[in-house]
Amino acid sequence: MIGRLRFRRVSRWRARRVAGTDPQNQAGYGGDRGRDVHDVFAAPARWLRRDVHPSMSTGGSTEEWGDYMIQRRYAPLYVTFGLSIVTIVALFTVNGRFFPDLNLITAIWVYIVLDVTLIATLIWGLFSKDKTVRVFSLVGTLGLIVPLSIWILLLLLANGISEA
Repeated sequence: MIGRLRFRRVSRWRARRVAGTDPQNQAGYGGDRGRDVHDVFAAPARWLRRDVHPSMSTGGSTEEWGDYMIQRRYAPLYVTFGLSIVTIVALFTVNGRFFPDLNLITAIWVYIVLDVTLIATLIWGLFSKDKTVRVFSLVGTLGLIVPLSIWILLLLLANGISEA
């Protein structure tokens, strides 16, 4: 029973703290008086306001916050798009025409690195909260991973035949 009362007391204090009605913290969110100066929970409580974010030094406005969140929400799609361009450029340029002294194993490692980054981007996109980001990330990255993996297997087969 004592532990339960103690938990209630802490949670009430945090509720007042988040709501900005704590009498010991007269400054409300982000003030420099009261518990705000040395409190561990001061920064997260301030971030509950929609117009304050740690990356914005002046606090910013709600519109800036919305723009920041939209950019962050679609970040996996931006990275997938960038990697698709890099993959297509690599498929056409990492060959004997552009690099005459290119070793086959070097080209294989370039494609493996691209494949691993595509897999990391796929995982990042699947952990997104937005359903459209998840769907487009899944379709876009799998559309690049499957042909690239097949190409890597064919290059490994060619390398094995040439080594034998």
